[in-house]
Amino acid sequence: MKKTVLLTGILLLVACGGTKVNFNNGSGMDIETVTVTIGENTETFHDIQANETFGTKIAISDTAQPVKIEWEADGETWFMEYMLIDRASEAKRISVLFAPDEVSVNYSF
Repeated sequence: MKKTVLLTGILLLVACGGTKVNFNNGSGMDIETVTVTIGENTETFHDIQANETFGTKIAISDTAQPVKIEWEADGETWFMEYMLIDRASEAKRISVLFAPDEVSVNYSF
């Protein structure tokens, strides 16, 4: 009985863990640092390989939020900015492909 209650609690925590946001380095180069800002929250990642996917669980609000991705490679810095849709918090997963000249955002509901 205790195992069932514990397992149920763990499954609920995983299921309610928030929106998972995945980023894919589509820049074609290895990146020293990537800083992701969603609304007021920021997270920095280090040593991201070309085409590598990495994720964050930064909380997504119920309203549209600005997103800024800033990355540094070979002594140069790039950034992309865009807005999440109003329903982004309802998505099971948000996938972001970023490169110096484009960003692609996909939502899975």
